[in-house]
Amino acid sequence: MVDKLTDQTLVLDLSGSDGNAYVVMGSAFRLIQGELGVEGANEYSSKARSGSYENVLRVTNEYLNLIDTSDSYPEVLDEYEVVTQIVPKG
Repeated sequence: MVDKLTDQTLVLDLSGSDGNAYVVMGSAFRLIQGELGVEGANEYSSKARSGSYENVLRVTNEYLNLIDTSDSYPEVLDEYEVVTQIVPKG
């Protein structure tokens, strides 16, 4: 397990186009690369790609504070502990 980059937060609307797994991974990759370099970002990418969509979110949240603004998936997100916080729009 990597040390969480507690000062790095990724805020996305997971119900919209930002919720696409590739958008999530690309956004997270850039933030992680800025903090941990290419090696750390590649490690993240490898872990994130090795499973389901929930795995992408879970691994992303292991590295960053992932915040969902959609309020569309609270049961799933809470069950899998894949986000740091759910912030409803509005």
